Amino acid sequence: MAEETLAEVVKNPSHVLFLHPSDNPNNLLVSELMNAENYAHWRKAIEVALIAKNKLGFVLGDRAKPTTTSPLATQWDRCDKMVISWLLNAVIKDIGQSILFSSTAREIWLQLERRFGEVDSTKLFRVQRDLCLISQNNLSIADYFTQIKKFWDDYNGLISTPHCNCGVKCASLIAAYKLVRDKQLIQFLVGLNDDDKIARGGILMMKPLPNIDQVYNIILQEEKQ
Repeated sequence: MAEETLAEVVKNPSHVLFLHPSDNPNNLLVSELMNAENYAHWRKAIEVALIAKNKLGFVLGDRAKPTTTSPLATQWDRCDKMVISWLLNAVIKDIGQSILFSSTAREIWLQLERRFGEVDSTKLFRVQRDLCLISQNNLSIADYFTQIKKFWDDYNGLISTPHCNCGVKCASLIAAYKLVRDKQLIQFLVGLNDDDKIARGGILMMKPLPNIDQVYNIILQEEKQ
């Protein structure tokens, strides 16, 4: 019965212990290797990749190792070692060497979080300064939006975002997110060139304020005209 259970697991694509024939230790899950400067972006990218592989639980600790007597213990080890290989391939050589002898993917994840996940005040200052100084100038609308969006993502990766465990739509949390979105919208509008002041004035008169994607499309259409 145990062998049949193991056979069912390894043939079930939706099971966390399933390994696809295309899964191999040399898979590169992210386009940009992690270094000492890009941890926040790298973590988001690797999390998305691991979710797609149904293996995020191995680094988050949600998938505990079965007991040594379990027929799934060996398969768990195979999956965990596969995730370790993916993590090693997703970081630069020096960092990879420092985590090579970690026993589990979870241990590697925690090491990287402790070493690179702490907010660096210097990084936070630099990103905040860039956000204060950015403006369109000679950039196209598309290039300006791409640049300011990158700074927003950098900033959000360095700070703790509010969360709520109440299990229902939290009015306070919704209001907090709206405040952040409106702040970004105003910042985007402030940095526009004076050529867009008519469109900018029209947007500021809208009640409620549109979201940033809608505003981007409005300004982009104005630029094309």
